[in-house]
Amino acid sequence: MLAASRFDSIYREHAPAMRHIAIRRFRVCPSDAEALVHDVFLAYLANPNVVLGELRPYFAGAIWNAARNYHRKRKPEAELHNDVRDWRLETAPDRLATDLALATTLERISARCREVLRRHHVDGESLGSIAATLELSPAYVKVLLHRCRAHACEVFRSITRVQR
Repeated sequence: MLAASRFDSIYREHAPAMRHIAIRRFRVCPSDAEALVHDVFLAYLANPNVVLGELRPYFAGAIWNAARNYHRKRKPEAELHNDVRDWRLETAPDRLATDLALATTLERISARCREVLRRHHVDGESLGSIAATLELSPAYVKVLLHRCRAHACEVFRSITRVQR
């Protein structure tokens, strides 16, 4: 069993990076990310001898796996929310305005950006798959996705900005 002071120092050293990975990389909400970090540390506390090497790679891999399992478990719940959102679309004028702004945004970005964003976010294609068909490297597809998202956000904000 670990001494309390040693566990505390390990927690303080690794928990912020684990939270960052869960929130930024896997888009887990902050309260759920905190719970995932606690679960990983609880498993480590139960058996600290499972880690034979450095702690940083162990905790990084553990939070990746925890976040993936989190999304796997929540997938049916997300599908239910999508059904409710589709139902609300008929009665929500704000949603209609958002959909029109989104359609205008998609018209204003390049065809290549539209294709890459659609394939990755709507069709769920991996970076490797997109890279292979576009004859690019997966690293460049990642950069392209980042740039296209940034440009689409900029266009969307310009459309929805309230003028005073």
